[in-house]
Amino acid sequence: MANKATTATESLQCMACAIRQNAGGTITQSDVLDLLSGTKTTGPKSKKALNYNSINNYIEVPNWTFRFFKDWVKNDAVYDFAMDTEFEDISGTEDEMLSMEDNLFLRAKKGTNLDMWVNSVTWIANKLYDESDALKGKESTDYKFYHADEKIGTSNTTFKAVAMDILKEIKKNVIDSKFKSAIELIAKGTGDKWNPADIFAIEKGKTSSIANALKAFKNFNSNAPEVKKYAKYMATKSKELEQLSKDLKGKAEKNINLSQEVARLYAFNEYVNDLYDTRECIPISLKKATAANVKFKLLQHTQASGAQDALNLKVEIEKVDYKPSADKAIVYFSIGGESGANLDFRGFEPSATMGDVQAQIQAAGSGASHGKIALPLYSYIVEESNGMRAIKAQRHIKDRIFGRGVIPESDDHIFTPWKIFDDYGNIKRDTGRFNQQKITEDAVKWAQYIHWLTKGQGGVPTERVVQRSDVIRNVNQRLGDPTGSFIPGVKETLLPKKKIDGINVEYWHLKSKKGGKKWPKFADKGGREFYKKMKPDDRYKGKDQDYIWAAKYIKNKVQSAEALFVVDIVRRVPKKIIKENILKSAYMYAASQGLRIFNNKDVREFLSASTYVKVGG
Repeated sequence: MANKATTATESLQCMACAIRQNAGGTITQSDVLDLLSGTKTTGPKSKKALNYNSINNYIEVPNWTFRFFKDWVKNDAVYDFAMDTEFEDISGTEDEMLSMEDNLFLRAKKGTNLDMWVNSVTWIANKLYDESDALKGKESTDYKFYHADEKIGTSNTTFKAVAMDILKEIKKNVIDSKFKSAIELIAKGTGDKWNPADIFAIEKGKTSSIANALKAFKNFNSNAPEVKKYAKYMATKSKELEQLSKDLKGKAEKNINLSQEVARLYAFNEYVNDLYDTRECIPISLKKATAANVKFKLLQHTQASGAQDALNLKVEIEKVDYKPSADKAIVYFSIGGESGANLDFRGFEPSATMGDVQAQIQAAGSGASHGKIALPLYSYIVEESNGMRAIKAQRHIKDRIFGRGVIPESDDHIFTPWKIFDDYGNIKRDTGRFNQQKITEDAVKWAQYIHWLTKGQGGVPTERVVQRSDVIRNVNQRLGDPTGSFIPGVKETLLPKKKIDGINVEYWHLKSKKGGKKWPKFADKGGREFYKKMKPDDRYKGKDQDYIWAAKYIKNKVQSAEALFVVDIVRRVPKKIIKENILKSAYMYAASQGLRIFNNKDVREFLSASTYVKVGG
């Protein structure tokens, strides 16, 4: 389920598409703003004027969005006079025209969110009808544009909800441990990895049959007329395993059920694909458009093509960047011969909490992000793709630096668990192995580990390496050290005292640095403020939030570097083909193209994505 801000902009796209359909020709930003302001809107070939009441016949969005749009326009839109060029075909002088109220038009204030989003939805609506394979030539067909979370007709459900119901049934019946692990991870999601469509364009005359089909797939009613064709397909997919297991009981009998459930998902995918082919329903995934030249791509998944196309997809790792000055790491690669794709590992959790990093995918040739992949799923891909030699090397080095068994393994994935960093940030001194006191001692060890992860093996450009001093400085700065300069074992020099406002000031600096930075003021018991020389122990008396910030920084650097290490092009393990297979699987899953594990020349498919069009970005 989308958050409110996202739901609002997706609902706005439904409105823009309905306006474009009603107009019968290209629309402008003013057409959208006129409707949002509560004014009737028309177009060059308008069937009839639309307003907040009549547009309900063509959109299905949350009711609260209407009030939101009115307030948005009230705050971020202004009335302006038409430009000179707009008076060319109007009789009368410009002064006469400017005096007429009808020559005022509504526009969004430049640079506001309203301005950017009205531009985006207008461009996308025109693209879908004017140039794309989705709605081009369909002006005479009445569509209703549904937000993805809105129930279809009388079905009392949505496309994504049906897919998730099927996945949960698969999870209940699965026996194979590897399959079980994958499905459990997938079934925790929202359905976006099955199909990332944000809105659905549904032919109004087909709403009833589509609603009936959704109910039949949800309830596994193979006799429903809308799904009989697909029930036959499901039977075909299950036939081979049924023959092998017909005289067996126990696990074999359960595997028959599993096969039927998997076939049910494939059949549902076929149904959605057929709906697209007939244009009865068009799933549309949206990305904010930043220019009128909007990108459009059809991702069509059929029963035969998906796995084979994935097997033939070529991936080339181009470079890794461990980002010495930021708490993230990025791997850049080409996909299908097109450069510019990347996986960006960073923390996405709220500032006051701790959690695992995730990888955000950016598709080749696009500035927009296209989904995320969590560490448990990424770990599963690494394991099943034979990439565990890299993880064994990481664990060996951690044992050498911290001591054997000191750093625990995660219950959820193969990387360092976030929980120990939560302990660093929140547990007071002298309690447990990981606490606020220990973070100052362990920071040097984590710095050593991060440096090892990022240094590569011969030929890595130095700007990609995270130096130990980088880590220590960032940790100390988050703990209140204004210079971040103290590193155990590095000699510091006290510069000659200076006077500022009659008060003696002491400056500290590293010998390798030029100049110095002054320490903050301190008050004595009498309340008098003065500067004093700080001993190393004094520098680490941060506030509770400071410890959380410091621990979060280390966590992000460690986990992101560990994740990137697995596919680092200069590391000897795992093999190049394994690294490329890991990236291919991670990319396809994060980009909602299904979950497939590649091993040598074979591919194992755990989740087949459904057909949709992607527009914007």
